[in-house]
Amino acid sequence: MTHGPFVTHHLVVSAQLNHHGTLFAGSMAQWLVEASFMCAAELLGPETVFVRLHDMDFALPVHPGETVCFESVPVLAGSSSLTIYTRALVGARRCAEGFLTFVHTDERGRPAAHGVSVSPASEQERKLRLRAEALRRRPSPLTEASPQ
Repeated sequence: MTHGPFVTHHLVVSAQLNHHGTLFAGSMAQWLVEASFMCAAELLGPETVFVRLHDMDFALPVHPGETVCFESVPVLAGSSSLTIYTRALVGARRCAEGFLTFVHTDERGRPAAHGVSVSPASEQERKLRLRAEALRRRPSPLTEASPQ
């Protein structure tokens, strides 16, 4: 199934600036997670939980008064998981992007099947899916080095 982008926006105000006078990376990270969550929850429902940030890259600074547009699309579905790709744009400039995985849960908070499927509708979506698959294959440092 093809799912169009879920779009959200944020206006950059002075409270979100760093010591350089540009958008604080923590604010961008929060917004990226928020936009990705809303996309996942739109498909999986409110029983959606965040499990992993696979990759987040910042490319360009964002200035006060600019509006950041977040475009989020599901790129990879497991039986209970859903990986979202989100890019942040100011006008036509891509300033950040990331891949985040969420899990659909049951009433006890355990992973539960969601029935969502994702099929790439374009070459760009196919490339995003391949990137997501590669990122999801990387082991989590937490699961590798869990204390006994």
